[in-house]
Amino acid sequence: IAVKVKTDSAPAYFYKGLIYDKINETDMAESNYKNALAIENNFINALTGLAAIYRKRKDYPKLIICLKRASEIAPASFNLSLDIGIACSETNDHEGAKSNFKEARRLARNNTEKLKKLLEAYIDAGMIDQADDLFARKFQDDDDGKTVVFWNRLALQCIRLGIYDKARFFFMGALKL
Repeated sequence: IAVKVKTDSAPAYFYKGLIYDKINETDMAESNYKNALAIENNFINALTGLAAIYRKRKDYPKLIICLKRASEIAPASFNLSLDIGIACSETNDHEGAKSNFKEARRLARNNTEKLKKLLEAYIDAGMIDQADDLFARKFQDDDDGKTVVFWNRLALQCIRLGIYDKARFFFMGALKL
């Protein structure tokens, strides 16, 4: 279908990119997404298509550029802030990760599903204090089982990061429950 659409049309290039992406022809998909953006530089679907390719390739610098550009077009997006934070943490840009996670937390408000995604991102990024704070404020309840599992996960991440005193604190807290 996309081939029959006017060839200088951004949507046509986007759909061709999408088709190539679905059949794992990522170089062709990338080329078509870029062609769509050359025609319509604020075509957010093409930007998110490119971002997905860069995420698969673990090309975090290009991913960050794409996501930041998309966030300029669609500001106040939880998913974009979270994704930029994750990409920043992958490139050891801790300040970028921290500021984008902070924005994601603001945008998540009290949405439990979004807050769970943010909690996972904090843990994966090694931001133990932020994860512990978020859990304590939003999730800790009378379910000791969830708390034990969470504290054990934090402890294991602390061990991976070489923060043994904090790991001991979380393990001991879990044992007391």
